[in-house]
Amino acid sequence: MSRFPKSAIIDTCFWYALYNNSDGNHKIAQEKSCLLQTMNILLPWPCLYETINTRFAKNMITLKQFELFLKQPHVIRIEDEPYREDALQDKFDRVSSYSTCGYGDSPHYRR
Repeated sequence: MSRFPKSAIIDTCFWYALYNNSDGNHKIAQEKSCLLQTMNILLPWPCLYETINTRFAKNMITLKQFELFLKQPHVIRIEDEPYREDALQDKFDRVSSYSTCGYGDSPHYRR
């Protein structure tokens, strides 16, 4: 259930910047991180997969910190099941027409 009246979708690049000291946006992400405790954080499953299956998987401390954050009651994971098949087909259609839209960027996720 929602805890706060406002919500925000946080994309993968923010998590990388927040947890990686050498990221060029690390300082900005740290400054903004206090806002994570003042609103509902909406986390689409594709973003979650992308975050933990790349850079995060190499750093166990970061992975554990992120896991603890995800367990907070105001973090809401957005299911992709209703849109997954259409989004996948859309990606294949776009690739065949030489477009560069990412799987999570499919219009099926913006319904």
